[in-house]
Amino acid sequence: MAAYCYNYDLWMTALEALKSEDMVVETANGSLVQNPLLGIANRAQERMRTFGGLFGLNPSSRSRIIAVPPKPEKQAKPSDKKVVTGFFE
Repeated sequence: MAAYCYNYDLWMTALEALKSEDMVVETANGSLVQNPLLGIANRAQERMRTFGGLFGLNPSSRSRIIAVPPKPEKQAKPSDKKVVTGFFE
């Protein structure tokens, strides 16, 4: 879950930084290339999709999760109650 959260933060940070930058940047030799932040955002989103599938965050993976019903809790009987004395004495 920590890896999912980390990639979500990375994705949001990259998208926020891209708001003030162009999608294409010029290299030192004058070539135009995709902004590296776009690649960072895309890879983080891909990893989130992968981790999300492990946690059942998409319909396909959710259908493969088998939930085990919880065991019924033991009902306390009046005779099971413990009396604590001397607490405020």
